[in-house]
Amino acid sequence: MKRIVTLVAGISLAAAVGLYPSAAQYFTNMSLRREINSYVAQVANPVAAERNNELLTAAREYNRRLNEGTLRLTDEVTDTYYRSLLQADSSASSLLMGYLEVPAINLRLPFYHGTTDEVLQFGAGHIYGSSLPVGGPGTHAALSAHNGMPGVTLFTKLPKVEIGDYFSIYVADQTIWYQVFRIDEVSPEALDAIVPEGDSDLVTLVTCVPVGVNNRRLLVTGQRSGPPPQEALAGFGGWGAMVPWWAIYFVGTVGSTYLLGRFALFRKDYATALVEPAVAGASASDAAAVAQVETSPAAADLTEAQPRGRHLRMPDAQKDGTDA
Repeated sequence: MKRIVTLVAGISLAAAVGLYPSAAQYFTNMSLRREINSYVAQVANPVAAERNNELLTAAREYNRRLNEGTLRLTDEVTDTYYRSLLQADSSASSLLMGYLEVPAINLRLPFYHGTTDEVLQFGAGHIYGSSLPVGGPGTHAALSAHNGMPGVTLFTKLPKVEIGDYFSIYVADQTIWYQVFRIDEVSPEALDAIVPEGDSDLVTLVTCVPVGVNNRRLLVTGQRSGPPPQEALAGFGGWGAMVPWWAIYFVGTVGSTYLLGRFALFRKDYATALVEPAVAGASASDAAAVAQVETSPAAADLTEAQPRGRHLRMPDAQKDGTDA
């Protein structure tokens, strides 16, 4: 039994280590899902309609002043005016602005004010200095997220997006769709080129490439469009596999190992149970046979005491040299 416990513990540990990234990703996605659902419930409430209009009006004014160059930019942390925009709950400290959906890679991701390490650990960040993502002519918003972080999806699959794919921005109870028309790979310094292009309504998704090197920036740019055709949304769930397959695999692996160990132990015990009666029966038969021999008259004669050397004594005639 001790061997079975050791075997199950070893395999459980190995399975847990191997499945950790998938489990961590699952729980992170669940946390993000709850946060997005809470945001949607807040802004989609009819009572929040007036508040939503105020948020959108203030954001559009910000973008207008940004294009005119009359807005004084400082930095994403100390700019309290910037951080107050698109904040659904003015009494909360959350920096959540809205969320992004990319059906082609089955991604739904919240985005926040700024691109600090705290923000980029669990979601996308709005690049400070770019237009706020509320749409409108002459705007170019930029959202950035990490690529290849263990335990969280983020923009890991963004390189799989192709020209013609769609993505959407949900903010203040409005959904704005964009269609990808340009994909570039540039140096980090080229991010300064993310500026309005005429009267176009643009959003660019940014991530680091290649994974582990991160010396380039992937820019996936979309232009304002209408809702995509239904075939573009086929299979889109927004969170990937929400069924915890890793948990099923873990339980199955550990359970199978335990059952196999128990079966092996059962076979051993069963074989021992078959052999022991036969050995015991053979021992009893041998003991009875020995007892019978010991109690027989012949055995008594054989065991009768004999004078020492009697069997070596010679007849007297042979001593005299005559025939017996």
